[in-house]
Amino acid sequence: MFKNYIKLCILIIILMQYNLYPDTVGIGKIINKKGSVKKSSLNCDNDNCNKNDAVIFPGDRITTGKESSADIILSDGTSIQIMERSDIIIYNVISKNKKTPTGIFSDYGRFKIIQQNDYLETSLIFKTRTSIIKSVCSSMSVITGSSEAGLFIYNGEAGFASIDPSIIKAYIVKSGHESFIR
Repeated sequence: MFKNYIKLCILIIILMQYNLYPDTVGIGKIINKKGSVKKSSLNCDNDNCNKNDAVIFPGDRITTGKESSADIILSDGTSIQIMERSDIIIYNVISKNKKTPTGIFSDYGRFKIIQQNDYLETSLIFKTRTSIIKSVCSSMSVITGSSEAGLFIYNGEAGFASIDPSIIKAYIVKSGHESFIR
């Protein structure tokens, strides 16, 4: 009887650990990795946060090394190809219940983004050190570094502006066009 009680306690402890970060609260998945790809969490500092390296949670940071890349799918239908030597933080993903647009920040890197959803208003906000990009159901490439950001729109359109408050111009970049901000 006592042995069964100990086994039950161990089973409960194990199941509790797996329920701390269940896949159901994930906001996306890493579907393909090549080379050195690291995922870490800004919201957690223990090993339980990254036990499932494929599931993306709010506040996760994904970095790629030399000759490395990762493909991710977010729960709102956005897919992102993270190219080599890139860094991205995914804060949240838009949903039908919560209308806050998908929030992404990148300090540096190159990204190809395809939005496949049915939102009619801004559904993605991509921030960099120098710019902010707002888009609705677009396909685009973003390149960002410490002092500038570039944007190319394959399909759809996106708003593109500097985060410097002294620069008041903002741009709408349409299909087949590009722009950059310093």
